[in-house]
Amino acid sequence: MVDDLKTLVRGAHLRARLKVNTEMIRMYREIGRTILERQEQGGWGSSTP
Repeated sequence: MVDDLKTLVRGAHLRARLKVNTEMIRMYREIGRTILERQEQGGWGSSTP
């Protein structure tokens, strides 16, 4: 019984880590997209404000 419970906990832990990783990737992509859009608008990385 204890081994079954450990297996359940490990499985849940793995699924949680995968979800977190997926959300972190989405966040970094959104940050990158935002930076790129602002650079294209000339607001970031240019000498004029």
